[in-house]
Amino acid sequence: MTQQNNIIQQKLDEYFKRAETSDERVFYQLMLYVFSVESKQQNDLHLIAKILPIEYTMNLVNYFSGDTVKFPTKDQLYSAYLTAICYYLKCIKGKSWSEIKDFLNLPERDKDLISSISLGYKINALNDTMSRDLKDILKKFKVDNIDDLIESLKRSIGESNESR
Repeated sequence: MTQQNNIIQQKLDEYFKRAETSDERVFYQLMLYVFSVESKQQNDLHLIAKILPIEYTMNLVNYFSGDTVKFPTKDQLYSAYLTAICYYLKCIKGKSWSEIKDFLNLPERDKDLISSISLGYKINALNDTMSRDLKDILKKFKVDNIDDLIESLKRSIGESNESR
């Protein structure tokens, strides 16, 4: 949030501490209405504000401020979720495909989503991508010994987390 928004939010928080509980709900419903009227269907902020707390909505707006944000479909998200679970269980935990399928215990209609052939392909592609990404990271470092590499990676990870 901008400093101005923080000040306004603090004032609202103080006001609503003293007000009736329903006052805050009425205010936020009014705010959703204003979002929808002002957007004139030019953005979907009012839809986001319906599912997220106002602080998160404001943070999203401040972060993206006018940019277009694309979301995956539910099916795409579900597929990526399953791929991540299978990758974790297969490559990190060393589980077999039958153990993974038993663990997931998916309904019959979703069984084809975890075919060991298609997921094996996705996992191999993910491994290739991770290898390339790791190589790109390592190319940025001039390392004479392993201790220097470890310290460089820690610094890089710290900088990466700070920029988020």
